[in-house]
Amino acid sequence: MTEEIASIQAPWAMPEMKRPVFKDLTYSIVETGAKSEKMVTKAI
Repeated sequence: MTEEIASIQAPWAMPEMKRPVFKDLTYSIVETGAKSEKMVTKAI
């Protein structure tokens, strides 16, 4: 993925676009009650 975002040529004013920044986090759904081979909707 490129670092730059292409500018938008719109017929109205547009704010400068910026890439979102996400925290480097990993979560385990097993720690919240998910079981292998079972529905995990409630755990999530």
